[in-house]
Formats: sequence, C-alpha cells, structure tokens
Amino acid sequence: MLFSLGKIRMLIICNPKLFYPNASVHSGIILIEKTGNTQNITQDITQDITQDTYIVDYQNDGFELQKQYGLVQTDLFTSLYDKVVEKTIHWQNTNKSITLDNDWFVMPFEQISFNSDNAPVFNITNYKFKKLEYEFYRNKKNFMENTILEEAKIEYKMFQIKDLFTIKRGKGKPKDLKEGKYPFISASGLNNGISKYVDKWSFKDCITVANNGSVCSSFYQEGEFECSSDVTVLISKEILIESVGYNIQALLFICSLLEEFKKIYNYGFKWSLDRMKLDELRLPINSNNKLDFSLLL
Repeated sequence: MLFSLGKIRMLIICNPKLFYPNASVHSGIILIEKTGNTQNITQDITQDITQDTYIVDYQNDGFELQKQYGLVQTDLFTSLYDKVVEKTIHWQNTNKSITLDNDWFVMPFEQISFNSDNAPVFNITNYKFKKLEYEFYRNKKNFMENTILEEAKIEYKMFQIKDLFTIKRGKGKPKDLKEGKYPFISASGLNNGISKYVDKWSFKDCITVANNGSVCSSFYQEGEFECSSDVTVLISKEILIESVGYNIQALLFICSLLEEFKKIYNYGFKWSLDRMKLDELRLPINSNNKLDFSLLL
C-alpha cells in the first residue's frame, strides 16, 4: 500500500497515449517521500487516511497522435514541459488532499468550467451542433419511411472520370502544418473527411476521395482546404462546369456515385490514380446530348 511507504508528495498525470501503440491507459508518476516507518504496511486499508499531495495535470504534454507517424512532438512541447517543471518547483502551497478511495488518475480534483469566460459560447455552439445532428437523423428517418424513390425516364451516358475532373493527389503532411482555420482532409469516412484544422491550404471548392483508410469515401469540400497524400482531389473541368444544373448539389450527387466504387476497391486493392482515370460514371444527359443535372435534382 502506497500510503504505508511514506508521504505521497506529488502525482503527475501523464498523457493517456504515453504507451501507444501497446496500450491507451491512464498513467502517472508518483513521487513518494519515504518516512522510514514500514511497520504499518499491513494496516487495514479501510482506515481513513488523508495526505496532502500536489497534483500536476500533464496529459497535454506537447505530443499528438498522427496517422502513420505515431506520437509526434509538436511545437508546444518545450513550453508545456517548462510549465510542468515550474509547477514542480513551486508546489508547496498548492496541495490537494487525497484519500485511499480517490480515483487519482481520472482527475477528480478538476472541476468542469461552466463559468469560464468562453463557456457560454462553447455551450451554445455545442447545443447548435446537437440540434443539427438531431434534425439530420430525424429527416433521414422520415425520408426512409415516407419517400418512394421514382426514377423518371432519363437518358444516361458513361463518362470517364479523367474527362470530368483534373485529378490530383494531396501532399499535405500533418507534422509540417500548424493549427489554423483550414480543414485538413484525411482518409477518414467521418466528419466530411476533416481530421483537424491547419494554417495552410492548397485546394478550394472541389471533391475529395480517400484512396487509403476508408477507401472511396467521397466528400465535397466548400472553401479552402488542405489534404494528405491519402486523399485524391477532383477539380471540375469545363465539361462539368458548363453542364446544365451544375452546382454543389450536382457534385454531391457525383460523390454518391464515387462511393459506389467501394464495392470494387478497398484497403487491400486501392483506388490508384491510374485506375481512377479509366473508371466511368453514369450521368444524366438531355436531348442535346449534354450533361444535365437539372433532370435529377
């Protein structure tokens, strides 16, 4: 029992990813001042014992988990480390009382900051996201229950993807980018492919397709963004831009077609640039043999 070994002077809560990839567990460093009295090691652990201990939260240690690279040291490491060192030097007057039944490693001593300066803005923003999420699933449920899909008599034509889009591969490297306002698109099939926000951008207003990870996950990205090499970017050519009814809805329709290729490609059989260029999409055309999305949308 730790309390029998001496006085627990300091408890440093470490990054839960400290032992990645072998484990993701709460861990910490315990500094014990030995008292030299080991006679009470076997004392009843139900006895009420309280010690004043300094708790240091070092979960944010300046390392972040990045795909394919593991734990990577960021630019914040030095400043965060210096702050922890400063705290360990000037700790005498900031003790917390701990007892035998404390859940030390889940930070029971920290309070949720409902009254902090940015709490009102955060709470309202979070509420609005929850509301949008609820409305989305409610509308989806109503659509699935009440809508009967009827396809009108529309003529279609097959188009090679290379004829519709300029195809490029992303080159953004997370370790070379700082936190910013531009979405960083990875090979995720969630959150519109956005994994973080960075300070630079290379593309704008186009489709992204995952060629690794969640292969064939396709999204329309509105505005400026950056993406990794696991993502293919499709930039509309004139044949698309000049088509009837061309807009964001048309590109979202194309995204739905691109995701159909999940039936062919996967993590073991990637959708490479060469394969993508030759693959075809079935798109609507009008009586003038011209692309016409207004027939669908």
